[in-house]
Amino acid sequence: MNTAPKTALVVVADGESRLAIRWWLDRENFVVRSATHFDSALEMIPGDLLVTDLQFTEGGGFELLRSFQQRGFQPWTLILSPTLAPDDAQQAMELGVRGRLDVPLIPDQFTRAIRGFRQQTESSQSFEGVFDSNAASVAQAPRDMAAFALRCGIGPACRARIAGVCADLIENIERHAYPDGTGSIELHASFDGQDLEVVVSDRGIGFDPVLVSTGSMSDALDGGLARCTALSEDLGIESTLGRGTTVRARFTSSSIQFEDDESVDLSDLDYLDPETSRRVLTSLQYQDVADAYHLSPALAVIIGRLLVGPDPRRALQMAIRS
Repeated sequence: MNTAPKTALVVVADGESRLAIRWWLDRENFVVRSATHFDSALEMIPGDLLVTDLQFTEGGGFELLRSFQQRGFQPWTLILSPTLAPDDAQQAMELGVRGRLDVPLIPDQFTRAIRGFRQQTESSQSFEGVFDSNAASVAQAPRDMAAFALRCGIGPACRARIAGVCADLIENIERHAYPDGTGSIELHASFDGQDLEVVVSDRGIGFDPVLVSTGSMSDALDGGLARCTALSEDLGIESTLGRGTTVRARFTSSSIQFEDDESVDLSDLDYLDPETSRRVLTSLQYQDVADAYHLSPALAVIIGRLLVGPDPRRALQMAIRS
């Protein structure tokens, strides 16, 4: 576990809220910096945690976060806002915002948000392996990757996708990367508590990704790369003729943390039974919409429909009691 002090940037217009957040983060042993203006915040490095609001500038916290991401930063972000309109919630999901804080601030809510931050960032795990390019590695490497995913607490359905993509990528290297039949395959994986990224690299003959994308990535039945694209949330390919290939695949475990600290991986559910629906809605009631950002798209639509109405809190209460 990483015990180095975490860093936080607080960009909040209201002085009282800004001081309260700084005080809480100081108690949590964060190294804290703060700003009140968009331009001054842009000159800073966001660090591990960004707490910002939607009102402090013309673009609000979303514009600030988008600017940071364009510079290559990916801070774990909390938005300070009394409410979150549907359009704002959509932007939050697209930008990867992790949760919302009420105004005025609620200590228990803030504590839960920081606990979620620590659970995900401090549970980061990694795997590294080097394999020979042969049939034995095509069988062994996916098993090793599935075992790593299991240690990370990822459910069976997501583990199956991960192992399947790993098998296809390594078989592709074994068949095509080294014409003389000898070479190595590097396999790296990291898990941040939500996303697992797999990186498979070789130093073989390489290929033109543009030409490949028009062929083997168009048919998931016959094309290994097409299957990898279909099974992963995101797939990126970098290849240079004569200098090898690197493929990055990202997988998301759609989990939600309930109030009793039980965690359920919704990736393995085909539907939400009544009891699970009530628990999910109850969790969202007390944790706002933070965990909704981690739902799969299909389940997010279901939850969204359950929450629809002119008064989301009233609709939520009715759905819980039903």
